[in-house]
Amino acid sequence: MNMKSRVLLITFIIFSFSKLWAQYDSVHYIPPLFSISGKSSEIGEHNLYLSTNESSSFNVTIKESDGTLLGVKTISLSSPDSLALGDGLSAVNIIDSAQLNKALTKEGLILTASKPFFANIRQKSASQGLSLTAKGLSALGKRFRTGHLFSIATGNKDSLKSHMISVMATEPGLTTVSFSDISDGVIFYGTDTINSTTKPITVTLNQNECYVIGSLLEDPIGANDTLLNGILVTSDKDIVVNSGSLNGGSTGQSRDVGADQIVSVEKVGTEYVLIKGIGSKPELTEKVLVIADLDSTFLYINGNTTAYDTLNAGEFKFIHHANYDANGIMNLVSSKKLFVYHTTNSNPSGANGMGLNFIPPISCSGTQEVTVSHIDFFGGDSISMNIISKVGSTVSVNGGAIALPSAIPVTGNPNWEVYSLDIKFVITSTVNVVSTDIMNLSVASLNGAIGAAGYFSGFSQPKVADVAIQSISGQKEIIEGCEPFVAIFGKGGEKLNEELTFYFSIAGTAINGVDYTTIPDSVTIPIGKDKDTLLISAFADSEVEGDELVIFTITAFNECGDTTSVADTLTLKDYPTMTTTVSEGKNICDEFGETATVKVTVANGIPPYSYSWNNSSSTIDSAVVSPANKTGYIATITDKCDVSVSSDTIFVSVHCPLSAPNVFTPNGDGVNDVLVFNNLDQYFGSHLIVYNRFGGIVYENKRYYNDWKATDLSDGVYFYKLIPPPDNFNPPLSFPLEVLTGYIHIIR
Repeated sequence: MNMKSRVLLITFIIFSFSKLWAQYDSVHYIPPLFSISGKSSEIGEHNLYLSTNESSSFNVTIKESDGTLLGVKTISLSSPDSLALGDGLSAVNIIDSAQLNKALTKEGLILTASKPFFANIRQKSASQGLSLTAKGLSALGKRFRTGHLFSIATGNKDSLKSHMISVMATEPGLTTVSFSDISDGVIFYGTDTINSTTKPITVTLNQNECYVIGSLLEDPIGANDTLLNGILVTSDKDIVVNSGSLNGGSTGQSRDVGADQIVSVEKVGTEYVLIKGIGSKPELTEKVLVIADLDSTFLYINGNTTAYDTLNAGEFKFIHHANYDANGIMNLVSSKKLFVYHTTNSNPSGANGMGLNFIPPISCSGTQEVTVSHIDFFGGDSISMNIISKVGSTVSVNGGAIALPSAIPVTGNPNWEVYSLDIKFVITSTVNVVSTDIMNLSVASLNGAIGAAGYFSGFSQPKVADVAIQSISGQKEIIEGCEPFVAIFGKGGEKLNEELTFYFSIAGTAINGVDYTTIPDSVTIPIGKDKDTLLISAFADSEVEGDELVIFTITAFNECGDTTSVADTLTLKDYPTMTTTVSEGKNICDEFGETATVKVTVANGIPPYSYSWNNSSSTIDSAVVSPANKTGYIATITDKCDVSVSSDTIFVSVHCPLSAPNVFTPNGDGVNDVLVFNNLDQYFGSHLIVYNRFGGIVYENKRYYNDWKATDLSDGVYFYKLIPPPDNFNPPLSFPLEVLTGYIHIIR
């Protein structure tokens, strides 16, 4: 076989990232927030703050979820910006009770840019404050557990308190969202209930539509306060979720706003570091809320090997403030994924000033730079910043302009430490924190009764790989001795300056290195190279083995040791020997302008085929011919594998009717000296008889060759009979073959 190296291309694109930020992203989705109160002292001005670590400027586009443009802001590291969203219930991302339990088309926000940025919504009224940090594309998921400000309904001013859960669909088409695991006694405002909303609430949303459910703490008192925690939000496509309270609080006299954007179960973790607020009444305002997603979730605090508690799926617990260590640090470890919310208070002289933080886990991968703008937005008494960093890393605030206090160790985990610093009066606008290793960073502000806090980094669960498999030919099979299989491995831009190794595991009925070229155990893409290839060819042999399988798994590891694997099956097939059949030959008469079509039919081999004819310029499976004499036609066929075969010969013969002149002049002048029958050469074995006028035979030849010169015959008229050979031509003639008779006049 003559083989040409063609390629069956299948692409494995494995983009691996060393730095993935949750809050720091180029796209952010923010569902609306619900407030039962429109009082200016409870819900005031709302602003969107934008900042970035990028030194060069770029535009951020802010739209409502129906596409309405709210503004375009140009930001850079040195020039953050903000957008006023409105006041009270008229703010573009705030809804009231009339908009609960409805598909909302425009109340959400969608922020996009060409580079990553931080997006932080802040609300400030006469008495309340809110800081909600968008989580970028890391906010997308399909399974969430919601939490709220620690609240106790007392009937005293509870009409101003409410909890809320809001979602936004992000994918094309319809998305089904379900709210379930609702505790007995809980009632969501405006839902069809009798004493309790216990059945799941299921809704269907179009892309970018939002849906909000909410509860009032006074309806009913004793159920809608803490029992609302742990609700399961699931969907069949990616959504984003906000959860919290506008307002909540631990006493009737104390009301605060607290809400945050949360992430799905895949991005929460099993270890957390909590930092105690400085509030004077921790028994009322310092609450760590933990929610289990799976049964038998064991909790451990500050390195203690005895479980603090055990939770089942959907169960939650408020951990007592006495579990902080002497430095106000709590190390929380769980046996399974855990959602952690922190109701904290920054007011050293009261129970107000509460905020709700959705706590990021500590992990092996995360953010190394955070930029927060307009940190003095709330003004007033204090602005504190907490940095949870890896021991041994170097942390710099505003390029080293801000001195760090001594690091606080984390009890139970010697690999982490905490920096807690008050930056009020030191930084009045933008703070930029850079670490040589990963960190989680939060900012808390207090101005009288106004308190707000939030994390600006975390939830950075590193992706091991985004895997896509494509085949240009649409096939996942190769033919023995034919085109090879080429796997292309590409790494994302974040890994361009790092090595990335792909590991292979091989199984199947085909033998590695025997039936096909050897697949190595691993392939490493070096620094500066974005992709590599692996070529696999099936060896040609004469055995009929049937389909053989190569089942291979490719695995990539991230810096946390997590893995993502993709498996595929390649089928090795025997080469199907190419065979041909040809059309029958034909007799034509070129004097009549007749033509013949010769055709070859191919079976097996691997299409497409190319054709070459020995006596024709045709490049297809047939040729129209009109030869001047008998000609044999042969087609050479070459398939996709560059295997060539030749067909049998197709003969096209030329036979035209016999004819004769009525005179010839055998006088030796070289012109018309012999008796010539036209086309006699096409009828070998023709029998000629010439008679005189008396019927006597004067000449006879059973194999006449147009060579009679009428020697020794006198001039005159003679009668001839030309008897052609038997009519058994194959292919048959296109006309009847008859005995030719007539008179010939000899003149000298």
